[in-house]
Amino acid sequence: APTNQPPTDLKIISTRTMTAAQRNDLCSTCHARLSPITATFTPGNRFFDHFDLIGLEHQDFHPDGRDLGENYTMTGWLLSPCVKSGKLDCLHCHTSSGRYRFPDAEANNACLPCHAEQVEEGTAHTHHPPDCKAGKCVSCHMPTTRFANMNRTDHSMRPPMPQAARAFGSSLACLGCHTDHNPEWANDQVDFWRPNSKVAVATLHWGGLIADARRGDWGRLPEMLEYLQRTNREEIVASSLLRLSLSCQSASKWPVIQGLALSDPSPLVRSAAVDACQGNATPGMRQTLLKALSDDYRLVRVRAAQVLAGMPEESLPESDRAAMKKARAELETSLHLRQDDAASHFNLGNYHGTRGDLSNSIAAYEAALSLRPDYLPALVNVAMILNSTGRNDEAERHLRDAVGVAPSNAAVRLNLALLLGEMNRLADARAEYLQVIRIDPTNATAAYNLAVLSWPGQPAEAVQWAGKAAAWRPDEPRYAYNHAYFLMKNKNPEAAIAILKKLLERFPDYTDARQLLRQLTADTWNATTFVP
Repeated sequence: APTNQPPTDLKIISTRTMTAAQRNDLCSTCHARLSPITATFTPGNRFFDHFDLIGLEHQDFHPDGRDLGENYTMTGWLLSPCVKSGKLDCLHCHTSSGRYRFPDAEANNACLPCHAEQVEEGTAHTHHPPDCKAGKCVSCHMPTTRFANMNRTDHSMRPPMPQAARAFGSSLACLGCHTDHNPEWANDQVDFWRPNSKVAVATLHWGGLIADARRGDWGRLPEMLEYLQRTNREEIVASSLLRLSLSCQSASKWPVIQGLALSDPSPLVRSAAVDACQGNATPGMRQTLLKALSDDYRLVRVRAAQVLAGMPEESLPESDRAAMKKARAELETSLHLRQDDAASHFNLGNYHGTRGDLSNSIAAYEAALSLRPDYLPALVNVAMILNSTGRNDEAERHLRDAVGVAPSNAAVRLNLALLLGEMNRLADARAEYLQVIRIDPTNATAAYNLAVLSWPGQPAEAVQWAGKAAAWRPDEPRYAYNHAYFLMKNKNPEAAIAILKKLLERFPDYTDARQLLRQLTADTWNATTFVP
């Protein structure tokens, strides 16, 4: 400013006029495990217009939401009942520069005025003397743990839950002081003081669902879907389950996902639901995604544009084209933000590939690999694109590099086996399929292809592999059909007929199976010349 002419507006941001949500969003732009979708956040803006948040789908969190890796606060913060009340913001306890507002002797005042009874009757609440470490609220509700030479406090502010610590291997505040004890001892104490804690029971339930979904175990899918539809579901848990559901093959998930994409009150959950719509091309789901292009939050719009990336704008009604164009522009901005990040180039490659722009897709994957030559997803995806353009030697080179990075990754070896089979290098393909079975002993795709490769030279082995594929994937009718077909070719029509009848009981509209059964039960047939 000119001398003696101080500006009327110093351009210093004041948080006094902000809402609690605005203050929390301001701090979370640094204190969150996130991915940006813009570079234009201004204090006062909404977090989910500019960032996405990493949740419990990531292995840096324990399934119960406790920190395991370097997670920067916000994910756990959104699990806090105090935060969910809408009354707490970061600046209640911290200054805008991050310093703690309360001296050590007054630490419990941070929990006032909401928890006045617990603060005033501290010994009755904590079951510890007031002058010991456990006499401070933060010791039990915000315990400090250490990762990579960094001390961090648990901002979920939940009570100690020894049962969860025992079930999920997560940190436990009690053992920070009682280092000579274990979670079983702590559980006896806590259960005596507060039997059947609702928070602990709820955490054990949804933590178990997260753990199962991470493993790809969908035996409790009905429970997961029921949880997602609860009005009191945890926002972080719901978004995490939705992201993990991408690997679930059950069609029963679609109505729930579709409903959440349209109507859940949380933009984080809506965005995760929209992303989970991948793989469903029904007209109803398409309409859901088109509506999501006009969502009030940019994050939801960007995810919808990502899922609809392969849809030509000219195929849309005029009323939807403007929303698609805007959302795609927002998506493309987000994909170009971090030029120093391999994952950003990888995502850009996916986007171009979905749109059929294969040359730019390959270029983006190669850019990712120039930054990280060991980036497994880019190695696999660029190989798939190269294969689709007939550049199989280059595709094989990238998949061989991927095997070098992850020799025990069944999916990588399966892709290599499929490529080698397409290149008519059948002995090499067979060796890779056997490696897949060694790593993943119930891989039906590998077994199916081993059956095909075994015929006609090893007919008994073809029948055996086909039977294994059918047993390992009873939900996939083509494997049972394949088993019946090889039994028929191996002159065992009775066994083939029995399999086809059971198959048609479960899948009555499977016309190939019905045709084969009709041929086998005819008066005459010839296994040598029969063509299904």
